[in-house]
Amino acid sequence: MIMRIAALAVLLTAPAAVQANCRPVEEVKTFLEGRFGEAVVAYGVMDTGNLVQIWANLTTGTFTAVVTDGVFGCITANGTDFTTVGGRPNL
Repeated sequence: MIMRIAALAVLLTAPAAVQANCRPVEEVKTFLEGRFGEAVVAYGVMDTGNLVQIWANLTTGTFTAVVTDGVFGCITANGTDFTTVGGRPNL
């Protein structure tokens, strides 16, 4: 877990003009795929129009939540022990 936090800290070092937890979407994608073997497993559109993506590695159980406007991706949460719960939620 410490290695994951240290790796995220490197990714999250952003120019002053960009929030510290945001990077261009391609950088976030490359980082999550390459470093953790994660892929998008779920997504939804927020009321603001931004997209929330859940990236996960179903083998290792790591996951990352990313909010994106299509230009920048902002890591909002990450962790371990990701589990899927089949089906669509009752709305």
